[in-house]
Amino acid sequence: MTTRGKKILIGTILVVILILIYFFASRASTETFENLGLHMPLPLFTILISFVDGWNPCTLWMLTFILGVLVSIAHNRARVFIVGFSFVAVVFVFYYLFMAAWLNIYLLLGYIRIIRVIIAILAIVMGLINCKDFFFYKQGVSLII
Repeated sequence: MTTRGKKILIGTILVVILILIYFFASRASTETFENLGLHMPLPLFTILISFVDGWNPCTLWMLTFILGVLVSIAHNRARVFIVGFSFVAVVFVFYYLFMAAWLNIYLLLGYIRIIRVIIAILAIVMGLINCKDFFFYKQGVSLII
């Protein structure tokens, strides 16, 4: 199989997996997601979110940059492993702290109805502006940076 054929096969498999995930997620009830969020321990939730965001290009670029510089300077595998592991561990700790802070903020604000309504209205308005940008790019109000 050629390299192009392998890329097409891998891309097709990934698209099928994403479609299956969407299919099963769309069939799940809201109670399923509420129970998942309420009963999942915060460290496990942090690991799950970190795994999902692990494809973050900024984080991957920084890890690649750090390890690239380290490999070119020090030809010691143990040092490269320690630096790489330290980077991943620090990212995990910050994700944990970030998720703990957001959880506490969400729990505090979730009980105040007016704030929930304001956030919902703001999200709807921003979503409509983004939909407008899809059809009329850079015309009128825009949220594009």
